[in-house]
Amino acid sequence: MDSELQKIAEDILREDPTLQISREEIFLVLKRIEESKPVSHASPDFMGQLRAEIIEKIAVGAHAPQKYISLTSPTTFMRRLNFVFGGIAAIALLIAGGLYYGTSIFQVKPSITLGSDIKIEKVAAGSFGKLAIQATAGELRDQSGGGAAPAAGTEQSSPLTSAQAPLSYGMGGGVGGGGPGSAPDVKIMPPYYPSQIVYTYKGEPLSLPADQLDVLRRVKGSGTTGDTIELLNQINFGLLDLRSFDTTELQNYSFAENKPYGYSIFVNLLEGDISISQNWLRWPNPYANCLDQVCYDALQLSLSDMPSDDEIIAIANQFLSDHGIDRSHYGDPGVQSDWKIYYEQQAATGLRPWVPDTISVLYPLLIDGKTVYDEGGSPSGLSVAVQVKEKKVTSVYQLQSQNYQSSLYDVEKDTKRLLKLAERGGRWGTPVYPPDQQVQTIPVDLKTPSLEWVRVWNYKDNQSDELVVPALIFPVTNPPTTEYYVPKNIVVPLIKDVLDSWDTPIEIMPAAGGPTLRVAQ
Repeated sequence: MDSELQKIAEDILREDPTLQISREEIFLVLKRIEESKPVSHASPDFMGQLRAEIIEKIAVGAHAPQKYISLTSPTTFMRRLNFVFGGIAAIALLIAGGLYYGTSIFQVKPSITLGSDIKIEKVAAGSFGKLAIQATAGELRDQSGGGAAPAAGTEQSSPLTSAQAPLSYGMGGGVGGGGPGSAPDVKIMPPYYPSQIVYTYKGEPLSLPADQLDVLRRVKGSGTTGDTIELLNQINFGLLDLRSFDTTELQNYSFAENKPYGYSIFVNLLEGDISISQNWLRWPNPYANCLDQVCYDALQLSLSDMPSDDEIIAIANQFLSDHGIDRSHYGDPGVQSDWKIYYEQQAATGLRPWVPDTISVLYPLLIDGKTVYDEGGSPSGLSVAVQVKEKKVTSVYQLQSQNYQSSLYDVEKDTKRLLKLAERGGRWGTPVYPPDQQVQTIPVDLKTPSLEWVRVWNYKDNQSDELVVPALIFPVTNPPTTEYYVPKNIVVPLIKDVLDSWDTPIEIMPAAGGPTLRVAQ
């Protein structure tokens, strides 16, 4: 078979010596397709006909009328390719090998490019307009009740005052007659007081940078047209005529590995984003046959099953290296370990602690040597999930192109205002309860901030701009261990426009019967 492929490669190059590719490269393309579905029954006569027809298409393609590559017609050239290589492999041969009814893709530059390099284009000051950063629909929904806890930075008023509402509750059913001593096993929970985090700045006096700083706007991808979409238009799926649609562009596509522990890859050309996840059909599901809680409990992991952080990071690093994912623009990876707080709380109460079966590794994005954070104070960047039991990567997210425009904006120079927002707890702040509500005060100290970036979104005209804004990152020095979530850092943007929008009250509609919420000032 190799000798036949070598002959086809030689004949192709002899027929069209202008092809910008070597005989060895043509052979490798043909070989890869052949290996995807080995051929054992192709006769010499058939291979000769195949070679002749490929060469004919190269020779006459430039002068021939436009035709379809049909996936359904049994009499076309595609049938011969299908017979030798199998259906989709034949299409791959046409695309990767550069042959489709008269067009040589060897001579066409690819029109899909999602590079990993960070590129920043300088534009005029204020080019992005007013930076009126708004809450997303998800943020508003999370803060509007519907079973969720009141949002941080909101005031809560209950239909019952603290004088009316009970502060302790009995557990179990009601007590029948028989006097005070008839229910010795009734347990009374201790009073519950909501937590009030109080942030206090204990760092050095703030030193602000220049009067203006650069705001970055990420330049996302776009749908591809040109040669790629033209090639797709040649394929007749038998269900519709792709060429009947005007000004079409390829916006996203996906493909999957059809093998045990295979992956699904989704490419979003509009967002310039690629994500990888499990091909669920080819991964084992240990819970599939569970019919009761006993089965689920038996499969639950224990702390001894958890690999070390170094081992988890090594698995993630190896996956990125194996698949050519560049890490040069990211900082040192860190294992996400917030679950340990919840684990310790459960263990302290006598409950069986929960151990996650998947652990995330975060590679923080670095731009000009500064770390990019999200609004909640956590580093933002490339996320890789590792399954504990299988010790395999299950997903990769936030793999994005890093092209930006840079525009100068005014910096907030009032240090008192910046510190006020920091001690409020950042954008959403901390809950503010009614005056008669007893609370448990938890003091938290903030250290001297560093100048980094925060990723925010500017929503307008039903579209969003992804912005990377200079910000002060205040580290939390003594986070409490009794609270499940306290941010590791408090984020305060330095750009005045963004700061103004963070201080603007957000009207939040309560859920039916839920508490009334408003943003604290």
